[in-house]
Amino acid sequence: MFSNLNIGIKTGLKSPVSIKFQNKVFNSETYTPPTNINLKDVKVEVVFMNSAKKFINLPDLKFTNKKADVGEEDPKTLLNLDKLREDQNFLKYNSLPITISSNEQGNRIKGILYNFLEKDFVDQHEFCFRKSAIEDDFDVTNIHNGRFRVICLYRIKPSTHKKERRKHYLEIAILDPYHLFIPSKLKVKEESSNKVITLDRDAAMNRVYNSVKDYNKDFDI
Repeated sequence: MFSNLNIGIKTGLKSPVSIKFQNKVFNSETYTPPTNINLKDVKVEVVFMNSAKKFINLPDLKFTNKKADVGEEDPKTLLNLDKLREDQNFLKYNSLPITISSNEQGNRIKGILYNFLEKDFVDQHEFCFRKSAIEDDFDVTNIHNGRFRVICLYRIKPSTHKKERRKHYLEIAILDPYHLFIPSKLKVKEESSNKVITLDRDAAMNRVYNSVKDYNKDFDI
């Protein structure tokens, strides 16, 4: 079901990090309601989907997860990525459900997902998507600190016979290093007045996207 991919990462570890990718597609067992699932109480395996290796700039949706040129990357973003590479299990302890509503924001979320995953797959699993922060110290005053998000699916593989237990997976689907998948408010200092103002979600999305829209490199996964 899985393939292990060894990648050489300069993190001081003695051996390369082994990342597990989910290669087999299965029909997820339905679960209701998803918001009541406590991943801390369920044995969940965290794996990467192949879509996690995609890095795309979507100007019309104000979303990108591309990387800056070598030497121009934000150090905090790279540290967060190293943390994710080394161990993914922490994601299940701060995993929150994503509500995809029938409104402009929901349409934008689906539009992003359609660029990473098959449309039919997204539509069939829209209640399975979740988000996890790599760091808990979210700082609305900083464009980087605590803002790296990971978009996942929580799926249950049903058992095929009596002796087989059903398996729970948290599948990493999209890396969101700039918090653009579902933007949040952001505090910024105005250069003209030095006053700190709070940008709403749309203004924050525009500000952040404009600061990273020219990035054209892929992160190493």
